[in-house]
Amino acid sequence: MLFYYTLNYFCMSFTAFHTKHKVRYNVWLLYKLSQPTTMSRYSLDFRKKIVEAYEKGDTSIRKVAKRFLVSPDTVRRLVKQYRLTGDLSPRKCGTKKKSI
Repeated sequence: MLFYYTLNYFCMSFTAFHTKHKVRYNVWLLYKLSQPTTMSRYSLDFRKKIVEAYEKGDTSIRKVAKRFLVSPDTVRRLVKQYRLTGDLSPRKCGTKKKSI
């Protein structure tokens, strides 16, 4: 409850926007605060569900992305990875550093 009052006070004190824009900003702020602060990897089971939903062939990439709340690029990347390698395990982040 304290979080709501703090957020409400912050939004009420933000008077630079017109009332219509203030409502849009409040919705955006609530969305941003509900998202995790760090990017986490999707589980292997979740990745399989995304690819299987697309591979059925009765839907588009955008519809699959909307259904699973991921970006269309994520769906494209997972489908491409599955078609090329047959594996959906997460790849390592970054590049391999060469020693001098």
